[in-house]
Parts: sequence; structure tokens; C-alpha cells
Amino acid sequence: MAFWQGVLILAALGAVFILWPIFKLPLTRGLASKPVRRDVTQAALYKEHLDDLDRLLKNGDVEQDQYNALKTELQRTLVVESDGLTEVSTRPGGSILLVGLAVAAPLLATFLYFQWGAKPDWDIYTLMESERDNPAKTQAEFEQFTKELLITVRSRLKQQPENHQMRYLLAERSMAVKDYDEAISAYKELLEIEPNSPTMAIKLAQALFVREGNKVTPEVAHFTDIAVKGAPFMYQALEMSGLVAFHNNDYRNAVIFWQRAKGQLDPNSRSAQALDGAINKAARAAIAAGEDLTSEPSEVAKTSANQESAAADKGFDVSVSIADGISASPGDTVFVYARAWKGAKMPLAIQRITVADLPKTIRLDTSMAMAPGMDLTTASELELLARISKSGSPVPQSGDWQATLGPVSLGDGIDSQSLVIAEKVP
Repeated sequence: MAFWQGVLILAALGAVFILWPIFKLPLTRGLASKPVRRDVTQAALYKEHLDDLDRLLKNGDVEQDQYNALKTELQRTLVVESDGLTEVSTRPGGSILLVGLAVAAPLLATFLYFQWGAKPDWDIYTLMESERDNPAKTQAEFEQFTKELLITVRSRLKQQPENHQMRYLLAERSMAVKDYDEAISAYKELLEIEPNSPTMAIKLAQALFVREGNKVTPEVAHFTDIAVKGAPFMYQALEMSGLVAFHNNDYRNAVIFWQRAKGQLDPNSRSAQALDGAINKAARAAIAAGEDLTSEPSEVAKTSANQESAAADKGFDVSVSIADGISASPGDTVFVYARAWKGAKMPLAIQRITVADLPKTIRLDTSMAMAPGMDLTTASELELLARISKSGSPVPQSGDWQATLGPVSLGDGIDSQSLVIAEKVP
């Protein structure tokens, strides 16, 4: 509704801009459609010139003979130029044309906006806003809404194939309605744009894993390996790495990966309890296979373990809560992270929870670096953020809710911070 109100306001302003001179001129100058004789105009000019001659004669600037000659020439000019002149009148044709333009211009602009402008983006934004304001109460309602949203997103991608944010939304929502083929295709395209991206790699691995009926394939293992090497502390990468290791009968490393993943969870959460069961199962299998759980782990697991042990004591405890009146569903994703106050905006430490977990105090430390050599100690000043993402995307989107704090420093001796989510992302 707001979009159409804007269109009508702009159209009205355009019409006033064009039509105002049309209706204003006749009122101010008395130029209502009246006939005008051109010979009358010539006679007026003749009289004006004759008055000038009379004035020159009176002032002595010309002699009588010169005056008579100039007057005769002026009369001859009047006769010649008046010969064949006809009466003309003002006609409404020009006004009609301008009125037509006043109507056609906003209509044409609206048409072109629909064809080439951001109207589809507005439609998608409106749909996302309606979902935030009126969350689906049943799974069927959510699926129906998501299917309608996907139709609009696909249409937009046909117009703008390079719109990566829209393609990410396509992948995420396709996964939500179990259209795994479309999700996998979208994730692969995003990974081609950003090769070796841990986030895209692990999401692609998860989509492939689910499509194959929760089976580890060589493709699943390949993309999981990309993810865990690029982000050794990413929860999803550690979880999938444990699955891959277990599938390959590498039970000892499965235990290591899952234990590290569990360390990022609330010990009382269902996810932590599920990982406990998986860890116990892998440990029993390792013992049955004669593996020594105290021996050296694999290079990937060992590297991440060493990094984690060396830097675990440098970080912040962050208390995260949500202000009253914020529209969010319990299952909405909450990203809590720290990044450099100035410079690159890539998170240096990040945790992912849900709205249902709030309020909650979590730890952000140097063991959570998303890439080697890029942890909390690499920035002299930090910015802390907590953001509710309805889409589940780590990229901020209009309509998300967030809280920010900064600059803060590890060297300040302050090990506890507080964030209250109350600001809407424009």
C-alpha cells in the first residue's frame, strides 16, 4: 500500500508541475482563448515609430524634409507588411498536448519502473516484513508463504542474475521447503563467486547430505573439508567433520570434532545432548576398533586444538538480551560476534544462537576465529554486535534487529559486556 501511495503522490506532483503554467497564464495575463489580428499589431508598431519621428522633429533632430521622407517610407512598410495578413486566434491544442503529457508521463514512468526498476525488490521486502509482523502459526502456513516468496525471488533473479543476496535467499528458503536441488544449485553458484568460502561450503555440504538421505558422499566430504580448513571453529563445520570422520571409520577424530562442536553449545541444550550420544557412540566404536583415543589426532583436528588451547583465555563474556516489543519468533537466528572497529568487517569471533535462548551470556574469544590469523587480538579496537536474522543469513538485511557496542579493547581489563537488541536495521 505504501508503494502505491508513493506512486500516486509523485504522479500528482508531476501533473501539477506541468499543468500549473497552463492554468496560471490565462489568469495572470488575460490570455484566455481570444482572437488576435496581426494587422492590428502592425498598426500599433506603425504608431509607435510615428511617435518617435514626431519626437525627433520636435527636438530638432531631423529636418521637415527628412521627417516627410521617413514618414512616407514608414507608411509604405506598413502597407507591404499588412498585405495578406489574416485573423488568427489562440487554440487549445497546445494545452491539450500538455495535459496529455501530464497524464502520460507518470504512467510511462510507472511502466518503466515495473520493467527495469526495483519494484520486485520492494515486493520481496514487503513479503519479508509481513512475515516478521505476522509469523506463520503452522508449518503449512510457513511453507505456503515461502513458496510465494520463492516465486518472486526467482523472477527477480531472471532480471538480475548477479544479485548474490537474492540468490542466497533463494538457497536458504529452498532448503526450508525441502527443494534441495534448487538450494544446491544456488549454493554452488555462490561458491563459484566466492571460492573456498567456509559458510557457502558447509551449507552446500549440509544440503547435499540431506538430499542423499543423510548419507556422506565424496562430494559432501569435499565441501566439508573446505569449510573446516577455512573456519576450524565453525560449529556446523565441526559437526559435519565429525559425521564425515565417523563415516570413514575414523572414530577417534569424530570424537575430537564433536567434542569441539559441543564446547560451543549450552550443555543443557538438546543439541549438546544429541552430540553427547554421538560422541559416546564414536568412542565405543573407536575402542572396539582398537583405536587409542589418547594418541595424536589428525592434522586438521590437531591444528584447531592447538589454536584453541593457546588463545582460549582472551575474549569477552557478552550478555545478550532482547528489548520489549521486538517482533521475533523463538526460532529466529541470533548472531553474536565481534569485528574490527575500523577496517575489514569480517567477524573475528562469532556465536550463533536463537531468540529462544535469550537472555543468554556467551563467550567470544580468540578460539572462534573464522580464518587463521584473524582473531580478536588482530584488532586494537573491537565492535560487538548481536543481530536477529529472520532469514538466517549472516549478512545484515533490512528489517533485522540488532545491538552494537564499541569501541572496546581486550586491553581494557573489561571481560564482560552487555548488548540489548532494540535497533531495527534500515
